[in-house]
Amino acid sequence: MTRTNKTNEKVKVLKDYFNTVPDTDKMHMLALFTGRRAKRQINSTLVRNWAIEASHIPAWLFEESYHVVGDLAETMALLMPQSDASSSKTLTEWIAEINALNDKTEERKKEWLMDSWAMLDSQERFVFNKLLTGSFRVGVSQNLVIKALADISGLEPAVLTHRIMGSWLPETYQFSQLMAEQDAEANISRPYPFSWPILSRKRPKNKKLLLK
Repeated sequence: MTRTNKTNEKVKVLKDYFNTVPDTDKMHMLALFTGRRAKRQINSTLVRNWAIEASHIPAWLFEESYHVVGDLAETMALLMPQSDASSSKTLTEWIAEINALNDKTEERKKEWLMDSWAMLDSQERFVFNKLLTGSFRVGVSQNLVIKALADISGLEPAVLTHRIMGSWLPETYQFSQLMAEQDAEANISRPYPFSWPILSRKRPKNKKLLLK
């Protein structure tokens, strides 16, 4: 997504994604794009130390590379040995595994992480590392995601914007609910988007009215 600055191309990529992945993946992706990231289950110090071990390079070289790159997830992906492996796990499955680490020992976390890195190629590792470190950022705005969903569903962008606001979890909020013509289970906790036309009304010209 960061490889192009063209809005139409980004929207096309988003639409292709929404049209091909399972509904659960769609909601997890939407959660990531709207700031609802999975809780970090392995602290950054452990992740960095294990990445140095997996990269088979001196710690000082890893740190120098990190200083140049400026992003831990990208640094780890670049420095690890090239791999032809690829995983068929879905986004939902990966997030479930990350969440399941909460009650695991440090040894089991390391074993899982090393095995996970070994089954991914460089690009997959980059995305995986972003999920793992909680620093998932992409070169696309929420408005573009809403536009893609609006094009697919035929719903108004304002309706979709309202539906993804407030408190919801990708595990419980279904894609079919999001895309339904009518929101049968509307959540009253969702704030409604500002009505900009109302806010932009001209102020009264009569200064006496403003003094009352």
